[in-house]
Amino acid sequence: MSSAMAKVVYYMYSWKKSLEKFISFITVANLNLTHANIGNFQTEGAR
Repeated sequence: MSSAMAKVVYYMYSWKKSLEKFISFITVANLNLTHANIGNFQTEGAR
């Protein structure tokens, strides 16, 4: 029984880790997109 619990805890932990990696990746991608949009907006305004 305890080994099954350990497996569940391990899977949840690794899942949480990969989820955090995924979220940070998406956050960085969103920041890059926002930065690109701001850059486009500024060049449009300068024209």
